[in-house]
Amino acid sequence: MNKLTKKILMLAVYGLSMGAVNAQTGTYIGDVIVQETTFLNLNDTLNGISVNFTSSTDGYYELSMANLQFAGTDVPTIVLDSVKMTKSGSTYKLSRTGSVRTTIPTLTFPAGVPYVGGMTFTNVAVAASLTGGQIVNSVMTLNMQVKVTIPTLIPITVTFLVDFTGTQNTTGIEQLTIDNGQLTIYPNPTSGQLIIAAPLSPPEGGKQPTIEIYDVVGQVVFMSPLSALSPETTIDVSHLSNGLYFLKVNGKTIKVIKE
Repeated sequence: MNKLTKKILMLAVYGLSMGAVNAQTGTYIGDVIVQETTFLNLNDTLNGISVNFTSSTDGYYELSMANLQFAGTDVPTIVLDSVKMTKSGSTYKLSRTGSVRTTIPTLTFPAGVPYVGGMTFTNVAVAASLTGGQIVNSVMTLNMQVKVTIPTLIPITVTFLVDFTGTQNTTGIEQLTIDNGQLTIYPNPTSGQLIIAAPLSPPEGGKQPTIEIYDVVGQVVFMSPLSALSPETTIDVSHLSNGLYFLKVNGKTIKVIKE
């Protein structure tokens, strides 16, 4: 295999693994319907729920849903790792095998709930699973099943059906064009992390571009190469003081605000 053929194959593989899916990651904001008809007779709609969808390792993704409430009780952020995304036409299907287990440190049921109304439980087991999901034209729909096991004398398992529909939030997304492609940088402003989606083609000579962040007096406060193993590079800027910074890649610069 000659050098030209190798380079064409590299471009094809790199583009398929990185270019087609990058645009789907980000934050989706929408509404959640929570239903439980066996025990609590619950059918609630929660507005303004956000779901973060980020790249993980080995081509998998991670879903993170915060600010949920079941029967007026706050539920810890639900994180589903190892999510697989497959493209079919303009539809990106999301799937995951198995469930993720966590615990609610303290759970108090409102008065009036059968059997357990007004009672408080600790270290309540939660198992969350993804039963269906897709992204079409920047709209994400998720179908989840969340099982909460109440540690009564005879444990009671309550199954909640959680359905999310939300639109990708493009606020705070910056685009930076460099020699070998386009970078997507978000969120900006940021309070802790910056995510940088990689270019669509490998750099000339195989050397990854370097990310540099400067403060307002020109001092370098961060430097690191873009990841060659993942479609996205996440950098932690939580240690930086609030204010204006300049992010530079391959001689191109954008303003970044830490707040």
